[in-house]
Amino acid sequence: MERHCTHCGEPLDEAAPAHRHYCTDACRQAAYRTRIAKNPVPASGSGGTALWVMALGVGLLMLARR
Repeated sequence: MERHCTHCGEPLDEAAPAHRHYCTDACRQAAYRTRIAKNPVPASGSGGTALWVMALGVGLLMLARR
C-alpha cells in the first residue's frame, strides 16, 4: 500500500518510517502554518498580554519621537 504526504499528496518514500506523514520538512511546516491560519491561538488570559505589548510599543514610540 503506497502512502502519501498529508499536505501535498506526493508519494512517501517506501523506506520512510511508519510514523512519517509528510514528504519533506517544508511540507510539514506548510501544513502547520495552514492549521494555525485556520485556528489562530488566542492571546493568553483575557488579552492582557497583547494589551501590555501594545502599550509598551506605544510607549517606546513616544520615547523615540522625543
